[in-house]
Amino acid sequence: MRVAILIAVILIISCSQGQRFEINVLTDFGDGKTAYLIEIGKDNQPFKADSIIIEKGRFSFSKTIQHPNMNYIQVEDFPGYFLFIVEVGVVKMELLKDQIPEYSIGGTTSNSDLQYYRSTMTDYQKSLQDIGNDAYKAQNDRDTLLFNDLVKQYESVESKIYNYDISFISDNPQSFLSLVLLTNYTAGNIISKDSLMVLYDGLSKKIKKGPVNDYLINTLDPDTPGVEIGEIAPNFRGKTPSGNTVSLAESSGKLTLIDFWASWCKPCRLQSPELVELYNKYSSVGLEIISVSLDKEESDWVQAIKDDGLNWLHVSDLKSWNEPIATRYDVKEIPTIFLLDSNRLVLDKGNYLRSIEVNLNKRLNSL
Repeated sequence: MRVAILIAVILIISCSQGQRFEINVLTDFGDGKTAYLIEIGKDNQPFKADSIIIEKGRFSFSKTIQHPNMNYIQVEDFPGYFLFIVEVGVVKMELLKDQIPEYSIGGTTSNSDLQYYRSTMTDYQKSLQDIGNDAYKAQNDRDTLLFNDLVKQYESVESKIYNYDISFISDNPQSFLSLVLLTNYTAGNIISKDSLMVLYDGLSKKIKKGPVNDYLINTLDPDTPGVEIGEIAPNFRGKTPSGNTVSLAESSGKLTLIDFWASWCKPCRLQSPELVELYNKYSSVGLEIISVSLDKEESDWVQAIKDDGLNWLHVSDLKSWNEPIATRYDVKEIPTIFLLDSNRLVLDKGNYLRSIEVNLNKRLNSL
């Protein structure tokens, strides 16, 4: 899920001292209300780094920075967060009630790029939402032909987003947003590491600073921890919805799928019928599925399992992107699937069943 991966990248960023940054905000949210500058801590949790009272429809924050960053603005009594890029210079933002959830941002190179990128993505995201809603209805109506057609439409829009992202990165080497977007493609075998390095090498040196840059380099490094094809999948233990603790070693079958997902992940839920069909057909001859959830709320997790009819083993520590099993397997995007043999050898991995279908079908036919 790309949106889910961009959020994960933002959550690792921290601030340090250096050159001056300032953000000036024009708003009609109401004088006397408190505005907050939101940063992300080392525990990957947002915290209020600063606050100010709105006066005459304006407020501002300033600080010193050493490298580009991403922060948020939040206004008292309003549930949303407004993303912006921290970089040297003066950022201008307009938060007007009749323009929410849209808002205007600019003033520096990367924030102008962020404004343009957001406006371009609006139509794509609406298409994904509309297709996803139609697919849920088709799934509930058991209209398999329509559902499969909608899945293909969903994939087509995702492909357009991918092509746009790669073009944006190539065309905007000075923008910190390009560095952030590039991290979005370090997981899921969407693009090779060699191709990622070519794109990275084309970026300006001035944005290759700080934790985002370090994260990207460490991920592209072949010695980066993770689980690769041809390796033995590390054992793990996790809690089931009933509170029991189970392990991969104890629960593996002749063929095992480790499915990383979450109740809030639409692409994951769209794939559920395929997993159900696969499990119902092959579980009797040795196929096992172990789903690892990146949920935070147990009730959401359990309800999604029930609603989608996922009658196999489920585990989660309910820590969202801090899920220990996902961290050990270097999962940066969901859905992500690992295909294991009876000895826990990783035969394949990818974001969807279709991405591993050749290897999967070959192994299923031998069961």
